[in-house]
Amino acid sequence: MRQLRDRAQRELDRLEDIWNTFTKLAPKQLIVDENLYRELQDRYGEYFTGAMGAESIQKLIENFDIDAEAESLREVIRSGKGQKKLRALKRLKVVAAFQQSGNSPMGMVLDAVPVIPPKLRPMVQLDGGRFATSDLNDLYRRVINRNNRLKRLIDLGAPEIIVNNEKRMLQESVDALFDNGRRGRPVTGPGNRPLKSLSDLLKGKQGRFRQNLLGKRVDYSGRSVIVVGPQLKLHQCGLPKLMALELFKPFVMKRLVDLNHAQNIKSAKRMVERQRPQVWGCAGGGHRRAPGVAEPRANPAPARYPGVRADADRGQGDSAAPAGV
Repeated sequence: MRQLRDRAQRELDRLEDIWNTFTKLAPKQLIVDENLYRELQDRYGEYFTGAMGAESIQKLIENFDIDAEAESLREVIRSGKGQKKLRALKRLKVVAAFQQSGNSPMGMVLDAVPVIPPKLRPMVQLDGGRFATSDLNDLYRRVINRNNRLKRLIDLGAPEIIVNNEKRMLQESVDALFDNGRRGRPVTGPGNRPLKSLSDLLKGKQGRFRQNLLGKRVDYSGRSVIVVGPQLKLHQCGLPKLMALELFKPFVMKRLVDLNHAQNIKSAKRMVERQRPQVWGCAGGGHRRAPGVAEPRANPAPARYPGVRADADRGQGDSAAPAGV
């Protein structure tokens, strides 16, 4: 009997919580407890409108007035204090960015996922008939499979809880495609290796921007390992002779012709590019004496530039010939 009374009391408390939440509902209120939201929908769904997931966010953005929100936030900043004022400042920064750029907040919710060209996510056939493919293809496949499964469930008229769960899984696959690992455990491939997402291809030193766009080879420029130069002054920077000749090759060839050291540009080019083989050997006690013939690749250079902030930790430095020389 006591257990029945306790169970009845818990049920009454739950119903009272549901009623109190319903009576205190406010526009744009977020309900974290999914079970509580379902109870509200079942009992009082005809008195309010609610939604779950990205659909609810999209509906709110459709009715969002940027100008009115900006004015409201400025009023809060003028009259508010403490944390309330700080939150309003952060929100106003985002709202003002939308106003200045002219972008619509509706663009923050995607209705379709863009697919990058196949050349950026290649698939190569290996010996034996196997294929090596980009990680993006696996992530795209997860999105397509879950989207097709969601469509099939909607066509079959599946229960709402199953459809919402499938929508959540679809959202997780899209999140993994854009930034794998941002939402907890990353999606892994063979060998339990996290798959590289779109953001992984863009960010970092090996990303598309720094590696391919900013790190392009440029004419009349060079890159070499930084080493110490005790013979240099503080304001000087030594340049390898081979690099200096390559950077200033047109000027050196013209100078050779002007000084009659070469008959024409073609012979001057051969003189610049010709390198004499030299004999190199290791005379250390721990090395076998085995001199060999090789071409010198780096020589102390007379060409020097103003110093740059660099240390000799085997990092690399750039050099470029001025366009007006």
